[in-house]
Amino acid sequence: MDDEVLRSKIIELLKASGSPSTERDLNNAVMNMLKILPPPIIRAKSQGTVLNPTLQINDVPFPPPKIFHFTFIDLFAGIGGFRIAFQKAGGKSVFSSEWDEAAQKTYEANYGEIPAGDIRAVDKDAIPEHDVLCVGFSC
Repeated sequence: MDDEVLRSKIIELLKASGSPSTERDLNNAVMNMLKILPPPIIRAKSQGTVLNPTLQINDVPFPPPKIFHFTFIDLFAGIGGFRIAFQKAGGKSVFSSEWDEAAQKTYEANYGEIPAGDIRAVDKDAIPEHDVLCVGFSC
């Protein structure tokens, strides 16, 4: 169900229950509530980090290493600052997530991979085994 349909149904229920609030106040309250709700969990196997088939390893400035000593995942990845540091330290990223579309595009341009979107919508069982967990700081 999309947010618009859900918003309408919640407002109808609030009105039917006798809410004295105005239509505008109800709409604002429901819109704010919908902003904080997490997206539904994806129960299917996550696509995870998607390799861009049009980019070749040599086309990106920071390709994944051919030889690595440990694996890591890159959550709240931004444009990949942690990834570049951990790759230089001998690691290989096996999964990344970033919800911001502009940051995803930059990450793809830097590494040839498109991070999974909002981590709250990824089933934890879909995240590959890894040695190190990297988590970016929120801006």
